[in-house]
Amino acid sequence: QHTSGQTGRYLAVAGLAVVMGLSYELFDSPNAFAPAGINGFATIIQYLFHVNIGYLSLIINLPLIFLAWRKLDADFARKSLLFVLVFLLLYTSDAADDLT
Repeated sequence: QHTSGQTGRYLAVAGLAVVMGLSYELFDSPNAFAPAGINGFATIIQYLFHVNIGYLSLIINLPLIFLAWRKLDADFARKSLLFVLVFLLLYTSDAADDLT
């Protein structure tokens, strides 16, 4: 059962993924900057092997999302998956491919 509060939280997660995707497009990638965390690791792999960071982020995060689903909370895992998928959609654009 989804309430309007839950829908709002999912929209907030998607919106924050858009902000993160834009920050990668505008700041991180043009300046060859690798932020901290899982996506920072994916950024380093992108620079070394010219693989799209959106796909790398998905590949790296899927096992963690599955683990979160099993050990933590299904709602947290769904929000994490939503974030990663929105980031993937934003970062697999033609402009992002030109950076690799």
